[in-house]
Amino acid sequence: MTTSVNAPLSARGKLASTLPAEQLAEITELFALRRTGYSLDAPFYTDPTIFKLDMEAIFGQHWIFAGSVAELPEPGDYITVDYGPYSLIVLRNDDGEVNDVIAFGFATAEFFRELVGTANGRPILAHFHEWMGGVAVPRIAHLRLPIATVFTTHATLLGRQG
Repeated sequence: MTTSVNAPLSARGKLASTLPAEQLAEITELFALRRTGYSLDAPFYTDPTIFKLDMEAIFGQHWIFAGSVAELPEPGDYITVDYGPYSLIVLRNDDGEVNDVIAFGFATAEFFRELVGTANGRPILAHFHEWMGGVAVPRIAHLRLPIATVFTTHATLLGRQG
C-alpha cells in the first residue's frame, strides 16, 4: 500500500510489526502526542524498541540508497555499508546476464509480495526453473511470504560443456 505522507493519519497504512501489541500501542500513543514543529521526544532517538521498529518498518521493507555508481568506478570495486544491525557489501560487476538474473529475482519477489496482499488467503504456488529462481526463492523465504515453491532443473550449458 502506498499512501502520501501528506495524507491524513486515518488514510495511512497500519504498521505491521513483530513487537507485542502493548509496546506497539505505547509507541503509537507517543507518536500521536508529538508536537507539530518540534523534534520527536527523546525515546524516538534512544529507545532500542523504537529502533527495532524503525529497522523493521523502514529499513527492512524498502529500498535504501547504499551508494553511488561514482563510488564504484571499476568492475570488482566494492563498498560496505552498515544500516543498523545489517551489514551490506555492494559490488560492481559488468556481467549483464548476472545483473539481469538478480534484478529478475528481486522483481519476482516483489511481484509475489504484492500478490500475497491481494490473494485473500488463497494458496499461491510459485514454480521456478533452474537459476532464474536463484534470487527469488531465497528472497521469498526471507520475506516469509506464505508461498509454496517448486524448483525444477535439468542439464544446463555448464553440464553440457565438453
